[in-house]
Amino acid sequence: GGHARGTTNHQWFAVEEIMHEVNANAVDGTVIERQLSLLNFLPTGCDGIDDVLGGGLRQGQVTEITGPSACGKTQVCLSAAASAAALG
Repeated sequence: GGHARGTTNHQWFAVEEIMHEVNANAVDGTVIERQLSLLNFLPTGCDGIDDVLGGGLRQGQVTEITGPSACGKTQVCLSAAASAAALG
């Protein structure tokens, strides 16, 4: 039939069941993007960083900022704190 050589009907049925489950649980990327667009953002005060982050720091998520000493990590955090204070 239409099976791979050496597979039984039972094995083929199991593969079809798995594929059906995977397809049923697959998430469309546009759905994820739409859901992310509903999140609230806190601007960091730096347009370039906000662009990279897709709008700023996301509410309810942790954003880790890493880099060498004196590269501006603390400044970004202080700027984001000032944005938060300004927004109330």
